[in-house]
Amino acid sequence: MSFLESYDFLLTIRHLELGQIDIWKQKDNGQLAYCKILQSDISKQELHERSNWEHENVIELLAAELHKQNNNSYISIYYEFYDSTLQDYLINQELPIAETEIWNLFYQILQGVMFIKSKNQTSNLCTTCIFYNNGQIKIMEGQSYNMQQQLGLVLFELCTRESQYLILEDNKTINMNNLNYMMNECKYSKLLIQKIFDLVNSKDTDQIQIIYNQLSPYKDNILQLKPFNFSITINTSLTDRANKAIRNYKEVLKRVNYMYQLAL
Repeated sequence: MSFLESYDFLLTIRHLELGQIDIWKQKDNGQLAYCKILQSDISKQELHERSNWEHENVIELLAAELHKQNNNSYISIYYEFYDSTLQDYLINQELPIAETEIWNLFYQILQGVMFIKSKNQTSNLCTTCIFYNNGQIKIMEGQSYNMQQQLGLVLFELCTRESQYLILEDNKTINMNNLNYMMNECKYSKLLIQKIFDLVNSKDTDQIQIIYNQLSPYKDNILQLKPFNFSITINTSLTDRANKAIRNYKEVLKRVNYMYQLAL
């Protein structure tokens, strides 16, 4: 049985992030899928590699079909789909979200990001394009202007349930006055709030990897919505320290070279 034989077409919608897509529904279990039609400039190898991606926090590619129309070749790509986003979830919350749940959602996103980065891809991280289904997070690959900053902005929205545009300027810089004010009003732990600053304001481009390494020892507690005792001094990996030492060494070399040129 082909993919389409097991699905029924529902409707065509214009999705805020995905553009115009067709929504399909699995006949047996009701799972939703969406179809994006593109010109066939994607190689079979790329499609095969993408179809083999398996991660609990990354949208699955279900099928792909090649077809021709008016002597032009097109490809229909079918992905799993959820009709609720993280933004929808936040809008529907009348009370502040428990900190254990914020850590849970943040860590799920972090896991998905690390997987996508391992495939040399990026993800457009914003609450309107992060899928949410009964506590489970799903992200997908896409263009990103700065994944580290975007991840920090998502965490900001989780903590405040306010739009990121209260602190994000038109030129993609952060309004630190607004951020500081809003974080002073925030009732969550200093550790959680610090992660927002680490991601949106740090010049260290390895913050996603560093935070993932720091939180991974507490994965079970985080995903089970349990508190955890965090110790940055104990859990900073040797790799993190080595990377920091290398960056410091390169900076020293730059300064020495600059001083040498002045001496000449």
